[in-house]
Amino acid sequence: MPHQDQAAQESELKTNLKTEVNQSFARFVTGQLDPNDDSAWNDFKDRVGKIGVKPYLDLQQAAYETYNA
Repeated sequence: MPHQDQAAQESELKTNLKTEVNQSFARFVTGQLDPNDDSAWNDFKDRVGKIGVKPYLDLQQAAYETYNA
């Protein structure tokens, strides 16, 4: 089980990432962004990177390893 500070960080990252993914998905689906456009896709990856996808995945991995220990 993650520590309280890790749980708070994970929750914030999850919320921010989910919001970005949902908004971007809507823009891709409605044609505002073209998923075949490398620039649009790279911008999306940059945004989720800046939000913290790597730390989020690290927290998830640590929780998984703790659970399975």
